[in-house]
Amino acid sequence: MSTHALPNDCPNCSAAVSGPFCAACGQETVIETPTVIEFLHETLHHYVAAEGKIWRTLMLLLCVPGELTHAYLIGRRKRYIRPIQLYLTLSFVFFLIAGLTGSLSEVPENIEIAKGPEALGKAAALDPEDLAELRADPAVKALGLPEGLLASPRPANAAPLDKGPATGSQAPIVVNHGWVGAPPELAAFLEKISTVWQKRVDEAGGSESRAVGAVIEHAMHRIPMALFILMPLLAVILKFFYIGRGMPYGGHLLFAIHLHAFMFALLTILLIPMPGELRLLVLTVIPTLYLALAMRRVYGGHWLPLILRTAAVESFYGVAVMTALLALFIVSFFY
Repeated sequence: MSTHALPNDCPNCSAAVSGPFCAACGQETVIETPTVIEFLHETLHHYVAAEGKIWRTLMLLLCVPGELTHAYLIGRRKRYIRPIQLYLTLSFVFFLIAGLTGSLSEVPENIEIAKGPEALGKAAALDPEDLAELRADPAVKALGLPEGLLASPRPANAAPLDKGPATGSQAPIVVNHGWVGAPPELAAFLEKISTVWQKRVDEAGGSESRAVGAVIEHAMHRIPMALFILMPLLAVILKFFYIGRGMPYGGHLLFAIHLHAFMFALLTILLIPMPGELRLLVLTVIPTLYLALAMRRVYGGHWLPLILRTAAVESFYGVAVMTALLALFIVSFFY
């Protein structure tokens, strides 16, 4: 930036100044609009070259579980990135990379989603043998419908249906759109699902895989806000299990923010191509181990109670996250 004469008063708080920074509020005393190059240079110099805040913060976050939270609580804050800024930065980097690589909306091209609901509509015209085969269809099982929903509508002593010539070809099947055997409310709900799904497929040019990808992509756009809202809930859970520690709620919230920041850093690393088994192992083992070690550093305590608390916190918060994700996908599917 170009050099300017020092003003007599601070532009921010109007206090008298005699140097490049205000002694009252800390703001720079020479204010000017930077060019793009100057802005980037200042940002890189501040976070990478001069102080190395980003690298110190990431190294502590990733390699020493809980130490970043502990350092903040005891007052060592200037050398590290602020908690919310760290969380927002890592979440932004994750969704940016995932969006550019298409990792969050990849769906196999040969996926068959609509097979189950469509097959259910044919139940009224099937004999018991074919109905048993329909019940065994994985796509139908995946719907999780009541056991009696696919009960045979034909009497047990009824004459077998004409299945056509001996070549094995089957006579035309009359489709029953009333969802045979289902209560009226369930039938209406299933019919709505089929209608909405067909609309999603049509919007995707007739491709079921692209329709699934579109629903996933819509849901992913809402995940950052959902997780941001869930962080205070994690702090409440931690407060409950460590109520005897006397830590203010803000301390638990700080721990929750750093834990979410770590998860986004880990998810960003997992965007690197790797075997599915290794990815699953990393995603299941490392978060649990990290949570236990971080809680040990921040809250202290013996290992047995710590392990029990870790399992309890993971269970309660896991249910909350899965519920939120399910709600997101339902909203994205219908809207």
